[in-house]
Amino acid sequence: VVSTQSTGNLSMTSKDSLREFIGSGIEHMDVMERVQPSAATSSNVTPPPPVAHVPPDSVVLNEIGTRLRATSQDLAGMLSWLEGEIGSISGHTSQMVDHHVAAVDHIANVTDQSIQSMYSLLSRSSEIQEQLVKVEMMSAHLKSIVKYLERLEGTVKTFKLPTNGS
Repeated sequence: VVSTQSTGNLSMTSKDSLREFIGSGIEHMDVMERVQPSAATSSNVTPPPPVAHVPPDSVVLNEIGTRLRATSQDLAGMLSWLEGEIGSISGHTSQMVDHHVAAVDHIANVTDQSIQSMYSLLSRSSEIQEQLVKVEMMSAHLKSIVKYLERLEGTVKTFKLPTNGS
């Protein structure tokens, strides 16, 4: 039986021989019906028949060895790839933590500036409020002056001065 392996698959003849080998081993060992011998009946129980001997140069053993080597190489490759990906993820995580720290620091600085600006605005607002009180007092004083001027004007209009010829 010749094995051809182009894409990692067994040829039909190798598959058939592997099935025969596995099937013959299972026929001789009926695992589900085997009973563990107890101390009382250990002398009456016969051991299961031995498994058929497989020659070391058999196609099946060669195929199993080839598949085990290929699987081992694939597994080593996957582990190497996984190690690289975990390293990459770790690097990305470190970068994200650094960006997060920078963003938090920036937000803290902007917040501090905003609070300082707010206090400055409140201080300026308080100064303007004090000045508005003075302006309101001046406005009330001007209103009273205007009122007095209007009365004076009304009095002047109603007051007639004597003329020289009369």
